[in-house]
Amino acid sequence: MNYFEEQTDGEAMINSIKNGDQPLPRVTEGELLLDTYIRYLQVINDLKKCGYS
Repeated sequence: MNYFEEQTDGEAMINSIKNGDQPLPRVTEGELLLDTYIRYLQVINDLKKCGYS
């Protein structure tokens, strides 16, 4: 898939959402919790690499 095809697909998806053909995706609380946890792990790993303990 090239850039033009991706752009066209993106525009089609946006138009579909605007027209009410598809509901907006909803992020669950569990997904937010998991994302936050992963970000904290990344920060901890970065601090360890810098020698912080």
